[in-house]
Amino acid sequence: MYLIRIIRISRSLNTPYGTVFIKLALRSVIILLLLISVLGPTFGDARREIKSVGKDIMFCVDLSKSMDAFDVQPTRLEKN
Repeated sequence: MYLIRIIRISRSLNTPYGTVFIKLALRSVIILLLLISVLGPTFGDARREIKSVGKDIMFCVDLSKSMDAFDVQPTRLEKN
């Protein structure tokens, strides 16, 4: 539809419309290349073993009813 409209307009204005095809082709190629770059293709198969060094930390909190006992002031949960 775009090309037909351009051809009609250029015929009514008596101007060449050959450059429109070149511009359209270049724009199409640019959009296609941008789309390919956004998708991020990878080629080949590379497998490597990655070693990671770190420490695991675990926090444990006792929230049972026994922590609400009043044998220690303030309660055991508030004290710790």
